[in-house]
Amino acid sequence: MLSNYETKGDSELLARTLRAVADPARVRLLRLCADRATSVSELAAATSDSEPNVSRHLKALAQVGLLRRVRRGQRVEYQPTGESGFAADLSGLLLSRLATDDAALREAMFAIGYAHPDDPEAMIRNAADILRLACEPLVHRGPYDFAGSGLAVRARDLGFAVAFGKGLRSPPPATIFLHRKLIGTFLICAKLRARVNVHAIIEKFI
Repeated sequence: MLSNYETKGDSELLARTLRAVADPARVRLLRLCADRATSVSELAAATSDSEPNVSRHLKALAQVGLLRRVRRGQRVEYQPTGESGFAADLSGLLLSRLATDDAALREAMFAIGYAHPDDPEAMIRNAADILRLACEPLVHRGPYDFAGSGLAVRARDLGFAVAFGKGLRSPPPATIFLHRKLIGTFLICAKLRARVNVHAIIEKFI
């Protein structure tokens, strides 16, 4: 049965959101905006990019609801849409996996919506297992062999096992969008028999 997220409106938002975060420059801008409201000029200086380029990226992120634009007098700032910020929560999850910190993974998992502290412990473990598997290329040092690792198949099988066993909380839409983007990328890399040093790439942005 399709979940209640599988509607036309959600599919259209999914497509727009995935296009918005497909550019690594935008992922970095999300991370820079996660801690505090930040202006275009500050972001341009931090990324060594031009203000027009940064403004264009920020507008795209704001249009899909990942950032919001706030005017303070003559100053315009961008900040996460949530109280803590989805970008900050996602970054916390990635950092917890790079550090292989299980306690931090648990907290980041709650923040991003994959589990809740009140969930049964078995459900929390299921979510943690899926996230550990999804982040495997990030933790691996050196080129990761997507085809040889069988990651896409293992992620699919584990996802089906816990989902159909009703052992996994349905995450919020923003989390689902990025999870699908991640798994889709893994599938493409496996088909291409790609070997990529994901760890070295992701460290630049978090």
